Amino acid sequence: MGEAITHQGGAALAQNKKQRLLWGLGLLGTAVFTLLMGWLHYQQLLSTGYYYSDIPAHMAGHAMGNTGFSLVTVLLQGVFAIGGNLGTAVFLTVVNLLTLLIFAWAIRKAVPQVCPGAALLWSLAANLCQAVWMPNGGYWYFGAITGTIYHNTTYIMLQPLALIAFFLFLSLAEHHGQLQWRSWAALAVLLTVATAIKPSYLFAFAPALLVALVVDLIRTHGKALQWEVWLGCTVLPGILLCIIQAKVLFTGGDDSGMALIFTTDFDPEKVLWGVFNYSAKHGLVRSLVFVGAVVLLLFRQWRGAYAYKFSLLLFAVSLAEALLLVESGERLYHANLWWGPFICFWVLWLESVSVFLQQLRAKAAPCWRLVLCAAALAWHVISGVCFLVMLMRGVSYNVPILTYNLW
Repeated sequence: MGEAITHQGGAALAQNKKQRLLWGLGLLGTAVFTLLMGWLHYQQLLSTGYYYSDIPAHMAGHAMGNTGFSLVTVLLQGVFAIGGNLGTAVFLTVVNLLTLLIFAWAIRKAVPQVCPGAALLWSLAANLCQAVWMPNGGYWYFGAITGTIYHNTTYIMLQPLALIAFFLFLSLAEHHGQLQWRSWAALAVLLTVATAIKPSYLFAFAPALLVALVVDLIRTHGKALQWEVWLGCTVLPGILLCIIQAKVLFTGGDDSGMALIFTTDFDPEKVLWGVFNYSAKHGLVRSLVFVGAVVLLLFRQWRGAYAYKFSLLLFAVSLAEALLLVESGERLYHANLWWGPFICFWVLWLESVSVFLQQLRAKAAPCWRLVLCAAALAWHVISGVCFLVMLMRGVSYNVPILTYNLW
């Protein structure tokens, strides 16, 4: 018995040492990532020709067409008035850090066996990912869909809000038939604020929620109708704000508006995202390596997970909208509707990583499937590190693959 107690004590000590090591590595990685983001955003603010980003345009009030009608513009101008370029860079870095921490919290929630330090490392790896590198694969950015964007302030500020809104919705869904009013109000407010920053998430979330509620209505034979109606009402303030934004955005003497893409005359080679040219098709394929591996190889594991299935529905709706709808007039080739797939892909990316880690811990899936998923994720991480190195050197994000040497 004494030997057994000694063995258990030694195992516990080794486990504690491992967790302390992971804590140290996680904190170190987070600190390095935070410093890199701060330096990158500061360079973007100072740059006149390198370190390209949308920050100057958004600070000048062009986040919504040619008007200042954007919460991002108000926030950035306020922060700049207080702290200048350095304060603005710190503000954006804090938002990046918040996104990283929310992602780590979500991993811990999905896989409680993962210690906090390991969750930080997994979150860091997921945040570094980009569409995988392929020889002659088109452009690094154009055509690809990724969860991490370094140059667009509206997207950067939308990321943490979208994740929090997603988990508030899941919290309400877990209490089926029993409306949690605080969570309901928080979700309605958060969706409205997110829409004020960038309407892309609500543009996909609202129809995805409608589909989910109709399915639930059929499944329950209307027994939870009141709950379903109230849950659907969370998107109404955001939809009203979208209508107001559209009134402001689509004004002027041109024919700007929204149209089905097959009713519009366009040059396929000028379409940056979609399936109409070589770069766009390859970018889409390069984006879906890991999530595609999870969908196909871990189907039995995720088919009963509501959170994953709703994230998949959310991304499918956003992708359908981006493929079928287009802005008309002078914004025809701006590809603004593709921000929906970006932010919804970010949610799907989180759930895909969570499903993968759950199976990695449980060892419920065949080993070869987990190895393939791990290899796909590693491919995304390595590609993302190369892309970040390129940006840190001042190379624009919109260059073709193999145009620049990275080292």
